[in-house]
Amino acid sequence: MTDLIRIRGLRAKTRIGVPGEERAVEQVVVIDIDIRADLWRPGETDELEDTLDYDSTISEVVALVRSGERKLLEHLAEEIGALISRHEYVKGVTVEVAKENLPVDEDVDSVVVRIERPRT
Repeated sequence: MTDLIRIRGLRAKTRIGVPGEERAVEQVVVIDIDIRADLWRPGETDELEDTLDYDSTISEVVALVRSGERKLLEHLAEEIGALISRHEYVKGVTVEVAKENLPVDEDVDSVVVRIERPRT
């Protein structure tokens, strides 16, 4: 069985979208992350050094999201997954990136991209 650290509703500003006009202004994306890890040891030791520090992980994700421009949510989700997967305690990651306030004619709350990646 694999345990989870869940980060929900992380909001960060970025420049993202296919037409250049869409990337001209910052938009908020909403990120949900499930980090698969073995949490038995930190559960026993009560030591931060035995687990993923989610505070610093959140800061790293926000810094990544704020850096640069991207066209696709898929690309941003892959970047976030790769960033988190490099931590030694991570066995896999699921990342969802949602974009609200879409520049479309229809009434849509958001578009969400979801990726699941094992640690390689």
